[in-house]
Amino acid sequence: HTNGINLTPELIDLIKNNFSRIGISVHSTNYKTWNKVTNQSGIFPEKLQHSKFEKIMNNLEYLSKQDIGHKIFFKSVIMKGINDSEEELSSLLEFCSKNNFHPKLLEFEPQYPEHKKYIVGRKELFAKLEKIGCKFAPDAPRHNDPNTYIPGVNFEYTKTKGAGTGLHSIFGCGLKAACMSCYDFLCMFVKPSEDGKGLYLKPCAVLDTRIDLTHAIKTKNYSQLIDLFRISREYLMLAPGRGVQGWNKEPDTILIPS
Repeated sequence: HTNGINLTPELIDLIKNNFSRIGISVHSTNYKTWNKVTNQSGIFPEKLQHSKFEKIMNNLEYLSKQDIGHKIFFKSVIMKGINDSEEELSSLLEFCSKNNFHPKLLEFEPQYPEHKKYIVGRKELFAKLEKIGCKFAPDAPRHNDPNTYIPGVNFEYTKTKGAGTGLHSIFGCGLKAACMSCYDFLCMFVKPSEDGKGLYLKPCAVLDTRIDLTHAIKTKNYSQLIDLFRISREYLMLAPGRGVQGWNKEPDTILIPS
């Protein structure tokens, strides 16, 4: 998972034959929209933002030329009034079609109640996508029922030259059904520690719970490593993300001692 800024041609050459998928969060192929999403508070100078966006576009172009576009998920969080227009969506899908990327449209996940205004529900978004030439299965769910968690819905876009497939995804964090789905189906996040010297599991997307793997890996204690993964799954069975208001606001971070 990357924002694409430091995914340089040199790094791409190093890894291109040794990965199954890269998810790149771009949110828009239009600079003004991208800048609005990534620089809402205006803390980054305009010149720096232009430089970063140019790097992303150049890196995406280089990725496409390596004939590995089918491994690339072009991720965009769709936000009401920002990048949910038919023009924005068409531009994104045409860009993906041109480069053989898979578009992955994610529903905005509000961190606080005042952010709910940015949510674009499936019914509204799917209607817009159909207007610009996308096709969904007849039984594709278009609801946001909190008791029925369907994390992903596939669609085809055929208006541009060369048909492609895309995915609309919902995290659904804070819903019991979403927690249960994470437990049953989704992958765990294995992340590097801040000092770069260790690894830890992050079992829940919205909480900052960590399960340290460093000691078990260094000592080759595979039995302990399996136990730590088991603990991660058992933690999710408790549906820890239910009702969370604000990401990473957990009172106490859980660290499994070495």
